[in-house]
Amino acid sequence: MHDDRGPTVLHFVGAARDVGGTLSYIRSVTRQNGARNILIAQKGFQQTRAPHMKLLRIEEGDYSSLVSPKAVFDSLKQVIWLRRKLVRERSLIFHGHSRGGVLIGITLALLGHQKTVVTIHSNGSHKWFYRLAHRIMADRMIFLCPSMKRYYGLPADNWRDCIPGSVTPIHRRPGKTKPPFFGPGSQRNLTLGGCGIIAEWKRWEIILEALGLLPDELRTRVKFIHIGDPLDEAISRDYAQKLRSLVEQHKLENIVEWRGHQNDVNDFFSEIDLLVHPAENDPFGMAVVESLFAGAPVLASDSVGAADLIKPPENGLTFPTNDARQLAGIITQLVNGERDFPYVNRKTLRPLEPDYLNARWAEVYVKLLEERDAAVR
Repeated sequence: MHDDRGPTVLHFVGAARDVGGTLSYIRSVTRQNGARNILIAQKGFQQTRAPHMKLLRIEEGDYSSLVSPKAVFDSLKQVIWLRRKLVRERSLIFHGHSRGGVLIGITLALLGHQKTVVTIHSNGSHKWFYRLAHRIMADRMIFLCPSMKRYYGLPADNWRDCIPGSVTPIHRRPGKTKPPFFGPGSQRNLTLGGCGIIAEWKRWEIILEALGLLPDELRTRVKFIHIGDPLDEAISRDYAQKLRSLVEQHKLENIVEWRGHQNDVNDFFSEIDLLVHPAENDPFGMAVVESLFAGAPVLASDSVGAADLIKPPENGLTFPTNDARQLAGIITQLVNGERDFPYVNRKTLRPLEPDYLNARWAEVYVKLLEERDAAVR
């Protein structure tokens, strides 16, 4: 039998800063999952978002890549002490997140440790690696949504083996209950929102290009607000400069606002009418979940995992990935009242409720301990 006190779960991200959707995901599914949850992070890591978690610190390093020799070396160095802990503490489970966490989890599994599970948070370019990893991990590899499994060429006819993220209690508010009115006689302005890091794969430039295609009389009735910062790397800072240049090029200074990082996003989701999620092959997006729970529907590219939640006009709309002209057309139709404004169907959000997802993870952890006990008998 496993420890009656329940498992202790070590969540490995290897993060240096408290940013990004992976950490939001972990916080959303560790409130009532029947486990004592500990976050493994780098020595300089400071928690800037609630709820705070108990930390286990590791040396600084690169845990963000599967192809960088340094990142692979830094990640695999953690296997030695983690293996010792798993052997010594019967109720301890390793839960790997991000690329480094997945690499460690697979290595531990190959070494015979059953108390290991990984969550895939990205649609990586090395699909062969993830398919191979799935052969090794089987149902101990959890995806965020069916579209992510399809991306890797795996069977995905339902949400089995998929556990998305949810919202933390501070984001669990009633939110909006009905869509805004646009159409003949309405002078209401449309407020679009963007939430997430400033990185090229997020494709924020698609929104700016779409706004630049709007006629002047329509442009004055649209506003775009973005929250989030560039990553602390040159390529992300260069991309941020590219976005600023696009704002100047299309003369969008009066309708585009960059607000930077926000610890509390409730006011943001209350302010916007529609969250725009233009990313390319984004696996899911915690901002999408937060937006839906706030009652703000989502306008997403059709290659993102969020599309699994959208049945237009229920919960939002989709547009062809990287197609600014199509996006501009949808914005025009919404402002002119030529298309029904999407609405959030709260009944469809039940599989995203924190208690439901925490129960799913509690089942996963209990099963891991039971399989461990069966293996040693």
